[in-house]
Amino acid sequence: MTDVSGAILRCRELVDDDSKIHISIVYIANRTLEAWTGSETSFEAYDRYNKINGFRKNFRELVMINDYYPLVNIDYVVAPSKTLPGAKFPFTFDE
Repeated sequence: MTDVSGAILRCRELVDDDSKIHISIVYIANRTLEAWTGSETSFEAYDRYNKINGFRKNFRELVMINDYYPLVNIDYVVAPSKTLPGAKFPFTFDE
């Protein structure tokens, strides 16, 4: 999860009106899932659960930001369309 609330609170120290705050959010997690074949290992199923749960938390965070800070401008929300190199969770064993 990101600390958008912390960033907004810091911006409030610099400006006197929430409508003057503009933020952009950049996620490093993939926004799509690989196809489920049914032959995945337990660890792969657990990893998929974490990806789904992470997406849900990120989306919930965006909704909460709009509810808590309705005057703050969210200019961009960026997420990669495919998995970034070296972004395996939780372990990489190839180094």
